[in-house]
Amino acid sequence: MRIQDFRRIAVLALIAVTSSPGLADCGSVWYTGWTNDTLGSSFVYGNQVQREVADDFEYVGSVVRILVSGSGPFPNQPTPLQGAWIRFYAWTPNGPGALQRQEYLPANDPNLGVLPTPSTVDIRLATPFAATGRHYVSVQLDYPPSGGYWEPWVGSSTPPMLSRAWVRDQLAGGNWGPHLDFQGNVVDRDMSFELYGEDGVATCQQVEEMPTPVPNPAYSILRDVDLLSASDGWAVGHHEALVAGATESHALALRRSGSNWLSVPIPSPSPYPGGGNVQLWAVAGLSANDAWAGGTQRMQVNGGWVNQQLLVEHWDGSAWTVMNAPLPPTSVGAGYGGAHVYDIAALSANDVWFVGRWVGPYPGTSSTQPPLTMHWDGNDFELVPAPVLGGSCVLEAISAVSPSDIWAVGNVSSATTPYPYVLHWDGSLWSHVVIPPAGVYTGVVDVLALSASEVWVSAYRATTSGNLPVLLRFNGTSWSQTTPPVASSAIFGTSANDLYLASDRLHHFDGSTWEVLAGPDCVASPSFADLDGAAGELVAVGRQLGAGLVPLAARRSMLDCDQYTYCTSSVTMNGCVATISAVGTASASAASGYTLRVDSVEGQRQGLIFYGIDGQLALPWFSGSTSYLCVKSPVQRLPAQSSGGVLGTCSGVLARDWNLFMANTPSALGQPRIVGQTFDAQAWFRDPPSPKTTNLSNAIHFTLAP
Repeated sequence: MRIQDFRRIAVLALIAVTSSPGLADCGSVWYTGWTNDTLGSSFVYGNQVQREVADDFEYVGSVVRILVSGSGPFPNQPTPLQGAWIRFYAWTPNGPGALQRQEYLPANDPNLGVLPTPSTVDIRLATPFAATGRHYVSVQLDYPPSGGYWEPWVGSSTPPMLSRAWVRDQLAGGNWGPHLDFQGNVVDRDMSFELYGEDGVATCQQVEEMPTPVPNPAYSILRDVDLLSASDGWAVGHHEALVAGATESHALALRRSGSNWLSVPIPSPSPYPGGGNVQLWAVAGLSANDAWAGGTQRMQVNGGWVNQQLLVEHWDGSAWTVMNAPLPPTSVGAGYGGAHVYDIAALSANDVWFVGRWVGPYPGTSSTQPPLTMHWDGNDFELVPAPVLGGSCVLEAISAVSPSDIWAVGNVSSATTPYPYVLHWDGSLWSHVVIPPAGVYTGVVDVLALSASEVWVSAYRATTSGNLPVLLRFNGTSWSQTTPPVASSAIFGTSANDLYLASDRLHHFDGSTWEVLAGPDCVASPSFADLDGAAGELVAVGRQLGAGLVPLAARRSMLDCDQYTYCTSSVTMNGCVATISAVGTASASAASGYTLRVDSVEGQRQGLIFYGIDGQLALPWFSGSTSYLCVKSPVQRLPAQSSGGVLGTCSGVLARDWNLFMANTPSALGQPRIVGQTFDAQAWFRDPPSPKTTNLSNAIHFTLAP
């Protein structure tokens, strides 16, 4: 486990969309920046205010999310909200043209992300907007008669990225015009907003987001994860809570249940008068009925002193319980506080280690800023002495091979600079381990102990250009170092040929090369704090940015990237969503055995499956159509067929053996089949009521086996 300092960052971003290996690559496609000025109101307030702000963008593809940064009421009092409007307009050089689409999201719609004191407004489009180039977009908040307001910020681009933002007052004629500042000058700037879109070029998501509860959309983060099995485990962190008008920090515990995470009640000890600050930084499980969590709590102790002290909680299979962790002398005049548990190593029910920070008198040293090396023997906690090097000693991570072979790492802060702090437990005492060469490394982040001769430490080293990340390896007798591709917050692995680093993405080392894993998709500013694995499953947790900070949990996808579906299927006039799949193995030599199948097609309609070898796209099929052409030309058609089923229903099916067709048509597209070659396929079918009288399915990407 490794900790990371999560700070509230005022950055435009989005709450994530759960992704899968079949989605087209989704990311930020338009961002106008931010400045501390507004474009005036963009909200509806009964019949008193109906002002709207719009700005243009340029993109071809599916717009799936928009985020607009703005300013709510001051002072920041929660304001009732009824909902929000989003509108898209045709582009003209003189401002928004014809309305192309509008959608209203009520306040309780999960696709609307907005805080009680609105600043950032985050909207996910249940049906993507098919952008074909330049368009205008606007977002308006809708308040009840009791009132409220919201003003979008000004973008940072000078001059504007396309044209300036435009405004209109629907109660005063509804004509679009420029926004004027208080001196009557035209504000030639953009509206501050960001668009996320799918460009239709699929990427196999090696890391996919997992659904997680969000106890507070303003601030909820995860700091640590521990897996018991491929389908069970714990993740912990903390979230903001509004109590009697004041903001407190409360404990957050999530339990893995299959592919989801479920919130489990966990105590946040009663605060001292004036509010509480409870944070969980570490979790470790032994079984379904034996797990530990640790962190810090603000508490009032003997003598009335108030400060942060250790927080340790235990899970017995049915509930979490706060344990009586040690306290320093806290009488009036002592004033010791600031203790944290940052990591836990659980070896057995009577052998659990807690490391972190301690402030106050400690066994074996005269320092009042020693590291925390606390042991649970099944009955009591013991503060175990450890070497103190001077300054403030903090341990941030621990990893155990056995009860007599444990590593803990952290940092020592001197008067001028931090330097690494590495300890080893041999079953009897903690000893300081010097990482050669001395004076080169400025800090240690995490440790992974796989065996007595396989220990990895993630650290930083000093260079003339600043601190750079480094991985240190101990083979039982000596240290060596390598340079990783990224500064990491955590390290996990099963061997020297299977290592993972966590940062904003996950990176994998196979013993010779590093690979950055694709995904998670459509997640804004991801930051992973920790990762863990069990039984072939790998999970990472942290936070992502949206209307506030919200939890992020993601897993290494077990799906095969040689085949995946992508792109958006159409919706027919009868509500059919044609979906393509495949059964068997696409082969460079077999004469049969790979069937492309399209289900939920309109019944009794002619259709066919086509494929290409030149890649993917997402081209709107026709104006007003929900279909996208997802396969680049040139394409090859398989024989046409009737979908069968019942007319007017979604019972139709299209199916062809692709291997058989290729065996009988070896010169199709002028390319012989070769192992490793990739193909993309999609279905076309008649749908007379639809624009262009036809519709398309989603698409499938596949790779030829021998």
